Amino acid sequence: MFRQELSETGGGEKMSAGDILILLVLTLVLTLIFRSASRKKKTGCSGDCAHCGQVDWEKIRCELREEKERKRKEESAGKWS
Repeated sequence: MFRQELSETGGGEKMSAGDILILLVLTLVLTLIFRSASRKKKTGCSGDCAHCGQVDWEKIRCELREEKERKRKEESAGKWS
């Protein structure tokens, strides 16, 4: 089986091919996580929509009020029938 010296200065610890494969997979996963996080940070989106200038909050409030009023009308119509 393939073996590689972990440290040439001593200890004699050796890594198997499976250990190297696991190390490579973990390195790849961590690299992708950090890359994704840095790209998200560069776009300016912090995930806090309340502080985003691209959202029309007045329109959203109006739509919510209209939906709430529509539900009230449906409920009151259901009580009278």
